[in-house]
Order: sequence, then structure tokens, then C-alpha cells
Amino acid sequence: GIHLGKFGGSRHAYAKWYDKFRRTCFDYDPENIHVSCLAFLDDVYLVGKTVGEVQCMLSDVIQECKSVGLELQAKKLKWMTNKYACDSSDKSVIVSDEGVAVERSESLVILGSLVSCDSCENLVVEHRIECAWKCFYKWLHVLTSDANIACRLKFWALTVLRSLMWGLETIRPSHKTHQRLKTTQRLMIRKMLRIKRRPVSQTELEPWLEWQIRSMRHAGSIITQYGINVADSVNEKRFNWAKHIARMGWQHRAQHLPKAIVSWR
Repeated sequence: GIHLGKFGGSRHAYAKWYDKFRRTCFDYDPENIHVSCLAFLDDVYLVGKTVGEVQCMLSDVIQECKSVGLELQAKKLKWMTNKYACDSSDKSVIVSDEGVAVERSESLVILGSLVSCDSCENLVVEHRIECAWKCFYKWLHVLTSDANIACRLKFWALTVLRSLMWGLETIRPSHKTHQRLKTTQRLMIRKMLRIKRRPVSQTELEPWLEWQIRSMRHAGSIITQYGINVADSVNEKRFNWAKHIARMGWQHRAQHLPKAIVSWR
């Protein structure tokens, strides 16, 4: 929600503001933190233990922005709280520098991942499933075409599966979430296989329940045959993500900002 004021040199103004901002918001020496790219500023998140603390932090950021010719757009600001904020209530309000109340939100979609007030990971999984189905129907004409099933499954893995697993490497694994993901995957594969109900007579088709069981088992066998189990893929991404974070700031390298954030405890 930050944009330039009357400054012509945007890069100079941004670099000057960023230096002030990180000194304002970080309790440790910012010179020891490595930031890989300063090309642009996408979003800024202020995290505090109380609503009052976040209000003070917002006021400090507003003042620092004004000092280098930047200003905040109040309509783009949002805030959220959880049950651990001691001064949080339904009447809690955070205001901008113009006295406008900042919109309170129960959840935010940040870079494609849903973040809720009390870290309800079921909502995160459901959000990714919804996005995956949108991607699936976008490419439905390809996924249900007459092409070889191996080619269509490879295309599904490169499009729909990536949409489904986006950001899930950071959530805690559980049997419930894995089963939900497996069920979604089987439903998609079944639709790609175009399995229909068998006729048991000239006027009747096989019972719906029998078709449901048969088609889902067939989809499961295809998943096993081609090795595209979504639960295994999520576990692999979790380990790769953990190893990637562990390598940040290892030995002689400066500590990266993401590692400082995930290692706050």
C-alpha cells in the first residue's frame, strides 16, 4: 500500500526509505541480515503482540515514509488478529494517519497462500483445492482429450498439481489434510479417465455406489502406476523447503531475512 509522492528518483527514494524502515522494525542490527533482492517492494507486514503495539509501529512507518516523499494508501491497508493478542476485541480499531479506520480481515491471501487469524490449516488446504479445481477446468479440454493418458497426466502434474501444492510445504502434516488432498486428486483423475456407469441391462445402469467405488479404485491404481501421489509430493516439498531454509546463513554466509523470520523462537 505504498506509492511514491513527488519524488522523481524512485530507486533512490525506495532505498532510503527501506534503510529507515528496517532500522525501525528490527530489534537487531540490520547490517547482519542478508536480503537477496531490493529491486522492488511488494508488501510490508507489521507483527506485534498487541493491537496498540501495531498501531504505534504503523504510525512510525507513516512518519518514515513521509520523510522520504512516500505515502500510504489507507484503502490498501488491512489488519488481522488472533486469540493471543491480549487487547484484541470486536471493537478494536487501527487507524491510518488520516484518521481512517483500517479494514479488519479474518484472512488474507498473500502470494497465493491463505493466512487466517488462528492458523487454521484446513482453510489453507481448502483454498488450494479451490484454486486447483479452477486450474483443472481451465485446462479441461486438454485433460479430457483423446491424447495418451501418460501425456495428460504429465500435463496435469505440470499445471494442476503445482497449483494444488502451492505453499503447502509450510503447513503441519496431518492424516486429515493428506486424505483430503488424495480424494481431490482421485476425483480429478477419474474425470480425466471419463469412467462411465456400466449398463447392467437394456434399461438400467450399475448402481451409483458401485460405480463410485469402482471408478475411485481405478483412479487410485492409475495414480500408483504413474507415481503421482500428491501426499508424497507434499512431503518431498516439505523436506526440500526445510533444507533450503537450513542452508541460509550457513557457515560464513550472512543470515538471510527469511531464516530470521522462521527462526524467531
